Amino acid sequence: MINASALPSVFSSRARQWIVTPLTLICLWSPQLNAQTSTPPNQRSPIVRQLAELIERQEHAKAHELAMQHVASEEGDPEFDFYYGLAALEMGHAEEASFVFERLVALHPENDRFRLEYARALYQIKRHEEAEKQFRLVLEHNPPTAVVGNIERFIDHIVEQRNDTIKRWEGFVEIGGGYDSNINNATGDRIIGLFELPDSAVEMDSSYLSARTQAKYHWPFSQRNRAFVQLQSEHKHNTENSDFDLDTLGLTTAWVHQRGAEQFQAGLQYQHTWLDGEAYQRSSGVFGQWRHYWGTQIATTLYSGLVDKHSFQLDELNAWQPVVSAQLQVLDGNFLHQFSLGGGTETPRSSSGRHLAKDFTFAGYQLLWQASELWQPYAGVSAFKGRYKDEHPVFGERRKDDAYQFSIGVTNRLAENLNLTLETSYTDNDSNLSLYEYTRWRVEARLQRVF
Repeated sequence: MINASALPSVFSSRARQWIVTPLTLICLWSPQLNAQTSTPPNQRSPIVRQLAELIERQEHAKAHELAMQHVASEEGDPEFDFYYGLAALEMGHAEEASFVFERLVALHPENDRFRLEYARALYQIKRHEEAEKQFRLVLEHNPPTAVVGNIERFIDHIVEQRNDTIKRWEGFVEIGGGYDSNINNATGDRIIGLFELPDSAVEMDSSYLSARTQAKYHWPFSQRNRAFVQLQSEHKHNTENSDFDLDTLGLTTAWVHQRGAEQFQAGLQYQHTWLDGEAYQRSSGVFGQWRHYWGTQIATTLYSGLVDKHSFQLDELNAWQPVVSAQLQVLDGNFLHQFSLGGGTETPRSSSGRHLAKDFTFAGYQLLWQASELWQPYAGVSAFKGRYKDEHPVFGERRKDDAYQFSIGVTNRLAENLNLTLETSYTDNDSNLSLYEYTRWRVEARLQRVF
């Protein structure tokens, strides 16, 4: 199986953070001017009317080119300046836009739309303290709810970036419980061919309790470089049968380099797993990750890792596992789309485990919806395909697995640092060897305290 914790959210049931891409070009308000300074369309100059139409159609390049041609004759008209600054900002000329909006704010301090675009330009040129001040001045005048939400995203991102420059701890503690229809991922058939399976090899259901913790320490070295150490643990106790109780303890440490829209990570990972209190498996490895933010609301991530898996139960399960994956994240209004694709191979180190050597691929899609400040529904689907390289020593066939998982849930913010999540998921593993076919339902509730 893939070590999911080593992948960039390939099979995650939900994203822990809603904002995943830079906020530099999010449209905070409609492209129309505030009525505090706007004149009726039929009284505007032909150039201003043309600019307004281009901005409305989001043809920002044409609008910027037109404004530059007429800036000498039209500059000083607040409506021309507004559309000129907006076009410059949307084209990525934030320094140019900041001069335009700074002048507009000085001449029209009562116009929140001018101030908001000024704040956005300041944010884009990384004058974050000044940008935050301008954002908060707009909030004092009770703008529309949608605008408030977008401003708060900017402020949250400013605070997050400020935190990245100081040494700090962060993490969470989570408790939960639910029902699992197949705690051992086993077939529901007692008889397989000529064999009668023992109880431990047949699916069993149970209610369960769970606990998870995570602590992460950030250590910045400069504006572009920082390191972090992350410790995480998870415990699952099945109330009906403790033979399949799981405990995991993991440690991740990495170096992070940020350069503009590029982010690079390189690090080490370790995970230890216990089954029913006995050591079951440990895995350790190295990984590298590259993330790029493509302008407005799109981010891509490339990941590669190499894991050394060691089993405390069977030597034939000891294996090397290289993995590569790619992820695309698209923020579309209040919806976050996350696409993932990857693959790898698993090569046992022992000759007795040759039949366990396999190639695998995986893919996933997840949709998160920021329904309100308190509610975040989400849904996801993922697929896994494994192809084994040698015949099974008992069944005389090469094993082929095709697994699908569907999940749906919702997170509710009960308080500033307290979240409640309700989730259900269904897994269907099809195999050409009936011993490995199974289905699984899980229903779970989790309460998380963030610190």
